[in-house]
Amino acid sequence: MAINVPYKRLDEDKDLVISLYKQGISLEALATKFDCSTSPIIRILKENNIPRKPIGFQYGKKHWNYKGGRFFNKILGRYIRSINGKKIPEHHFVWIQENQIPILKGCVIHHKNLDKTDNKIENLILLPKDVHDNLHWYIRKNFGG
Repeated sequence: MAINVPYKRLDEDKDLVISLYKQGISLEALATKFDCSTSPIIRILKENNIPRKPIGFQYGKKHWNYKGGRFFNKILGRYIRSINGKKIPEHHFVWIQENQIPILKGCVIHHKNLDKTDNKIENLILLPKDVHDNLHWYIRKNFGG
């Protein structure tokens, strides 16, 4: 039988414990930070109805840090969406969701403000690929972009 030892500092900092746990800090890291075992941290989480992160690696929607299938690809410099396991650029996803039509063959989605991370529908326009290529050629030639 375990003895319930009060952790005065931990109880005073329970909001901090909860906040750090929700940010992704592990139970073990919190125990080290507050100089205690994981048991009182688990107690605080239970008392405040905070669900425990599952043990073992979880994929997709079951992962504790799931962000709707959206992630940033540093190499491409843009956001990617994972839809049923298929990865597509987020600006394609936004365009298709908003317009309810597929992207036509030979066309591309252009960011009007040239910011590849700004995927608001008002910043996206469907252009034929040759027009898009000419537009970017003109921008590079005249504005050095």
